[in-house]
Amino acid sequence: MSSIASLHAAFFIISINSLLHFHLVASYFLFQRNAISRRAHKERAQPSSRKKIGLLEKHKDYVVRAKAFHKKEETLRKLKEKAAFRNSYEFYFQMIKTRTVDGVHKPESQANKYTQEDMVDMFRGRATHPSLKTRLKFERGWAKKIKPV
Repeated sequence: MSSIASLHAAFFIISINSLLHFHLVASYFLFQRNAISRRAHKERAQPSSRKKIGLLEKHKDYVVRAKAFHKKEETLRKLKEKAAFRNSYEFYFQMIKTRTVDGVHKPESQANKYTQEDMVDMFRGRATHPSLKTRLKFERGWAKKIKPV
């Protein structure tokens, strides 16, 4: 009984060794096959009867074009989704205080908000414009806080 078991074990070891040897040999030959330089595959040119249409689009050109198209498509999908979930009651004052010039947001200029006369009136303390009156009141209150008692 033990001799049959030892034969089975020996056969198993031999078969394992032969499988490993086969695997090593096969991988070596695969490496050799891949090491051989091959001629690069060239895609066909546009047939002469279709020359007037232009260059024939190659696969790599198609892949670049398709990726760009899908990227734009995905951007549009995200923007549509964002617009769908937008709160229609949301409001910021900056929405009215800016305008677009050539597609770029430009804030409203604060340079000439008050006229020269308004500035003189404000400086002398007799403001007529409502926003100037508020500003003057604020400045006077601030000045009272600063003055030493």
